[in-house]
Amino acid sequence: MNRDTKPFTNGVPINGQPRSAPPPSTFPRVHDQPGPSLSQASSLGARTDKLPRQLALDQLPILSPPVNDLYRPDGPSNGMVKLQGDPQVIEKQRVETAIRAIIDFTHYVSTGIIPPPSDPNILAILPRSPDGSLLTHLARTGTFKTLRLQAGTTTKQISKKQEQLKEQARKGLKDPAQLDTSTVYLETAVYKSDGHTRVYACSKCRGREAKRRHSKETSRKNPSAEQKVKVEPSTTGGGDDDGASYDPLRGGRVVAEPPWNPSTADWRHEIIIFNHSPEVSIKDGAVESLPFRVICYGKCHAEKTGFR
Repeated sequence: MNRDTKPFTNGVPINGQPRSAPPPSTFPRVHDQPGPSLSQASSLGARTDKLPRQLALDQLPILSPPVNDLYRPDGPSNGMVKLQGDPQVIEKQRVETAIRAIIDFTHYVSTGIIPPPSDPNILAILPRSPDGSLLTHLARTGTFKTLRLQAGTTTKQISKKQEQLKEQARKGLKDPAQLDTSTVYLETAVYKSDGHTRVYACSKCRGREAKRRHSKETSRKNPSAEQKVKVEPSTTGGGDDDGASYDPLRGGRVVAEPPWNPSTADWRHEIIIFNHSPEVSIKDGAVESLPFRVICYGKCHAEKTGFR
């Protein structure tokens, strides 16, 4: 899966390639190393165990530079995002399979500020001069405190306690806009194995997901209730008649990419569902476990190799 970056006035985008000119600065990802396949996942331990890292980025020192030092609209950015955790190369997968991701926020720093990392795998990705000496070192980014997920892609809502804490934080600031500098906004996108064809969840798979949510909500409120209500897939957002009958196998159906608006639900984002509330805490420069699912089958898109 790739992640696109779009400019957002109230927060800092994460990572990916811009879609339109003028191109905004982006947080590039640290070069991904292939994870183990699903057949090797048993060696990683139980699902409740702490997620493994291929790169020991959690051992790096934590620095908290200003956002302007990490994200520069008029030049190259200094921040990076690394995804690790559950196997990133999966041979066979059902849509019910949850994948847990670690998101590490890092940035380059001058060599005289902190010592070089001890992990040889991290040393291998650092830029070097022609004579082989390190040009920069790597540190964890402690600037950001919250990761905000796209509206409509989460299974849980923000708790009342979280809302109260946010309100208290706003009241404690002279300028409430200061909160925005500590929030990172995440948008996800799924592509076919060719790497450039973006896919969206079909109406059947969205309908199944809507029924799943409705069933859980009904059971929570009244476990003994017998509900026989037909649940339609969400059609929020624009494009292709709001996605009411979107079938990716029907020829000639073109879906415009969704606009960058993390506060508004849009069916074109709903191919990925996070088992979390819309706000995720970032601690010590990382989100340690963020579970998500791809809700649409590869067969719905004639995809035999797998999504990216």
